[in-house]
Amino acid sequence: MIQLRYCCWLLVLTSIFSMTYGQTPTSTPTPPAKPSNTSLGQEDRTLIAGQNVKLYYLREATKIVGLLNAIASDSSSELHGLTIGSATEDEIILYGPKMKRDQARRIISMLDLPLPGVNMQMWGIQISSRKPDDMAEVMRRVRDEIDRTQQAVRDMYDELQKLAREEIEDKELDSRFSNILEYTLGYKFALDANRTLSLSDILLRMLAANQPGEKTKDIAKLLDRWYKDYKVDSLRGGPQIRAGEKQPCKAKRREQRPVAFNQNRHPFERFFENRGLQYVGDAWEENGRSASEAAKRGKVAVLEFALQYGQLVHNPANLEPYYLQQSVEALNSRLQAATDALNLDIQALFVEPTLDRIREIVSEFCDVEYAQVGKTTVATLSGVQ
Repeated sequence: MIQLRYCCWLLVLTSIFSMTYGQTPTSTPTPPAKPSNTSLGQEDRTLIAGQNVKLYYLREATKIVGLLNAIASDSSSELHGLTIGSATEDEIILYGPKMKRDQARRIISMLDLPLPGVNMQMWGIQISSRKPDDMAEVMRRVRDEIDRTQQAVRDMYDELQKLAREEIEDKELDSRFSNILEYTLGYKFALDANRTLSLSDILLRMLAANQPGEKTKDIAKLLDRWYKDYKVDSLRGGPQIRAGEKQPCKAKRREQRPVAFNQNRHPFERFFENRGLQYVGDAWEENGRSASEAAKRGKVAVLEFALQYGQLVHNPANLEPYYLQQSVEALNSRLQAATDALNLDIQALFVEPTLDRIREIVSEFCDVEYAQVGKTTVATLSGVQ
């Protein structure tokens, strides 16, 4: 008899970043320090020399070199006469006058930026059986579990959005910071809460609060309450054996091993620790002044990036590529750390319990086998909801 196999993917998190630039799938190295006022830093604009430019995000030097050479081929172009090549896909070589090299670096800096995107994490499971009826019943119940888990993550994110709006009203934002960001630098809708908020929007609102430590603590407490209610209603019930359904297969029940996940951690502990809180006793507390200090550093990173990106958009001829690159890296690193922390919390709170429940479902059928394929991360540039 032919053995039936079914492989499905549990998609539980879609992180969408829309604050000008989104997270990159992998971490990036910090650019080297900019030379101080030395003879190299004061290089004659007409001096012909070679220079290498490192790529940190768009590591496709061949494509960028092709674009630059196409621009330089026009005799009226500012890059005309500049020699451009690449040794590896993360490095571009420029040779020519400093003025032309600087212009090429500005163009490269516009291209070598993190792009807004979506990061999806999927857990694969494979279920096989020689009995089609058993297979069909298992898959019906497994799909129900997956649907419930995906809805749980969506509900959690909706709650986090709601708390960011309701607990941090516009009147509770740091007026000095918001005025600089919205009016001085021109990002008028950066703190607008009347729209769907991405994770970066939520983080921006949390650090922009007048009292970031207290507001983050309030959000943590209320998210705790939401999770407690949700867990009672849905998460820990496990698959219930209804009338007519099978009892667990005894042989497989003895062999079953639960997915190991850390029950000792408080819900969303990684995410809020990243925001400067700690769970002490039975309450969230600010870890010294970590939350307030982290918010200050975050504000500096946001404003520095906003300044440099505004220069790129409105006055690219005077853009200093190094400072844009530094500001992007500083802000992107903070977003990456917060996102990684939340992803791990979601895995522990939603994904791993679901995998356990799926194993329990399969254990009811002696002729159905279960295998966990593993986790796959897919990064895209589309705005998938």
